[in-house]
Amino acid sequence: MIKAEFEASDGTYGYRRITARLGRRGVVTHHGTVRCLMRQAGLVAAQPRRKVRTTTPAADLEGRPDLVERDFTATTPGTKWVGDITYIRTWVGFVYLATVLDCALT
Repeated sequence: MIKAEFEASDGTYGYRRITARLGRRGVVTHHGTVRCLMRQAGLVAAQPRRKVRTTTPAADLEGRPDLVERDFTATTPGTKWVGDITYIRTWVGFVYLATVLDCALT
């Protein structure tokens, strides 16, 4: 039952959550027992990752011109475009997303 609950959580639940899940199913057990059995079965929950700083401000940020002057509107399509790039963390690594938007309301 412990292994089934562990696999149902995609390997993210530790002994405390497994004990709670078993308790909700009517199986009363001590968390120390669950911890010992998980250790014997080699079940190790996924540990939280530490935060990694991936973006640092540019040193010359104040000297860069604001070409749109914080006006993100345009009267005709194709006259003013803005863009950005970001990253999205996935199970296999980072995926980068670039966007380009036309400021005209159509």
